[in-house]
Amino acid sequence: MTCRWDRDAERHLTREHRADCVSVACPGCLPCTHDQHGNPVRHCRTRRRCNAHLDWDEYACPTCLGKIRANLTAIVIGLALMPEEAEERGINSEPANLAGPHADYVTATWRLINARRNGVEVEELDENDPYTCLTKHERGLREWFGHDDVVLVSATVSKAADYLAWVLTDLARDETMAPVLPDLLADTARLRDHIESEARTRPVQTRGAPCPRCAEEGKAPQRLVRHLGHWCMKPGCTQTHYLDDTGDTWVCPVDREHTWTQKDYSAYVETRQKARA
Repeated sequence: MTCRWDRDAERHLTREHRADCVSVACPGCLPCTHDQHGNPVRHCRTRRRCNAHLDWDEYACPTCLGKIRANLTAIVIGLALMPEEAEERGINSEPANLAGPHADYVTATWRLINARRNGVEVEELDENDPYTCLTKHERGLREWFGHDDVVLVSATVSKAADYLAWVLTDLARDETMAPVLPDLLADTARLRDHIESEARTRPVQTRGAPCPRCAEEGKAPQRLVRHLGHWCMKPGCTQTHYLDDTGDTWVCPVDREHTWTQKDYSAYVETRQKARA
């Protein structure tokens, strides 16, 4: 039995209908509380819109845990590029800040507390600093699971990421600490987005002229999105490999059937520019 998260009802609904439902356009309004065998359903608590059904001892699905692990890996990889970015963009740039050194989370937190006790106004810890953010989560989890007998927090970002990736399995089966997972997913996604934007490794969509076919159909035209032609170095790949832009296509984001080749799109843009001249 599959279900979906309904934003208006703020709960998971199945494709089945209540007895009093008379709407033809209703996609399903029966709350998802039991499976086809009559057993109570437990949904993933990492993301509200996640529709995964879990076992009785689980509180997070493998897909959501995989998203967190993928974010952690991307953070570590992105940070490895920061020193070169800092050399190119200067010591006052954000890559230089991300390259380190980073303040120890435990020491910096206590210094912040002591300064406030003494009436000294100090800035909050930078949540965009990957070491500060990751070790904040690590410190709380180590304390809860009893992993802080020797180490309070890891000495490097990569070790903190390794610990968080390792402890996710236990975290997903702990009812008390399961609410930490949404925060961890949100923070790692935010850090990943910030680091990839600074490392300039995040793919950026190229948008072009408005979709002419949507305009002809009387719809609000959206700007076409460029999809690059295939190219790879995988042995045995049978797809056509393009060394120029001849394999590029321009696709409408609303209706994917509205597609133009690079040649047709160039002709369309040229005609459009002449008409506006």
